[in-house]
Amino acid sequence: MKLRIAVCDDYDNDRKMVSEHILSYAGKHLLDIEVEELQSGEALLDSSSQNPFQMVFLDIYLEGISGVETAFKIREKDENCIIIFVSTSPDFRAEGFEVGAVHYLIKPAAYEGVETALNRCRRLFEEAEKCFEITVERRIVKVRTRDVLYAEVYGKTVLIHTVSGTLKTYTTLSEIANLLEGGPFLICHRCYIVNMKFVSELLEADFLLENGEKVPIRKNGRQKIKEEYLQYIFHVIRKREDGFRS
Repeated sequence: MKLRIAVCDDYDNDRKMVSEHILSYAGKHLLDIEVEELQSGEALLDSSSQNPFQMVFLDIYLEGISGVETAFKIREKDENCIIIFVSTSPDFRAEGFEVGAVHYLIKPAAYEGVETALNRCRRLFEEAEKCFEITVERRIVKVRTRDVLYAEVYGKTVLIHTVSGTLKTYTTLSEIANLLEGGPFLICHRCYIVNMKFVSELLEADFLLENGEKVPIRKNGRQKIKEEYLQYIFHVIRKREDGFRS
């Protein structure tokens, strides 16, 4: 898969330096990467609206729309874009955390810093591209793991609810659980598996998802399930903080 990466900085030397480091990394690791250099937040938003970027190296001190504002506008339309802030100051680490940035580079960006950021992002991409196969109406369908909201038993079938629609399969819930093992998935009920990434709120007896749907939490062992979810949230927060400290 070709990775489309944007480097947005209004200083030519800084922009070209980061781009060169990315291309050097790509050559070293035999990665298929396309780098587009942009000089403003406006140009970045315009380009990404036509063809989204998987990753953005974004200078915070941009003229016009600031890097922070640009990041928030990107995040409104694309929750999966990997954002890496680049700055002469560490003062905006909190904003980076708020917008879900995965790394923070201090200028001048050395190759080692870009390499650390890309190593972390390669793991994220590998996770993002994980897929599994199920049979739907006598045909094999490939499902991207990260797109699964939740799965539920429905009569003698299992419904897999994804960001793009619902798939009906005769694959059992236990088999689906094995296929999803190792991701942010939690068996929260004998008839349900939930993707904790899409949970917006933990209720008394349900998980409230970002799309407004509710996934029930079984009564027996409910406290343990809630603790597992809270541990997942703690782990996500700690990983983000570690990225800013790197």
